[in-house]
Amino acid sequence: MTTSYSTSTTIFAQFDNQELKIQLEKCATEMHCKIFWGETSSPDIVAVPYFISIIDRNIVGIEAWKIYLEYKKEVKDDTPCIIIDNTKSLKPPAKSNVHHYSIDDKNSIPQIISTVKEVKNFMKGDAYAQA
Repeated sequence: MTTSYSTSTTIFAQFDNQELKIQLEKCATEMHCKIFWGETSSPDIVAVPYFISIIDRNIVGIEAWKIYLEYKKEVKDDTPCIIIDNTKSLKPPAKSNVHHYSIDDKNSIPQIISTVKEVKNFMKGDAYAQA
């Protein structure tokens, strides 16, 4: 059985935080979405369609992160990106649709989940407006 992914129903995730994983899986189920779990140092972050990403750049990998930044710049992609690391050495995407949370802050997980839901709800409203 092949799983298909789309920009309207897929969340890209690449991090190592069990509590966030549990909450994100619950959120995805409620929203009838799928999570694609990226693999370290793979091009998954540019190869899979998704409406939002939640990433720890340390786990994405330096080279994969550079490829991601170049891709976003080249195609002028402004897909929302939630960064949950505190890495200062890796720059964030140049576009404005970037959210940065410290996973060490207890309040971050509910805020991250809320952001995912807001983006999904905005997409639904935007789709209706364009119809």
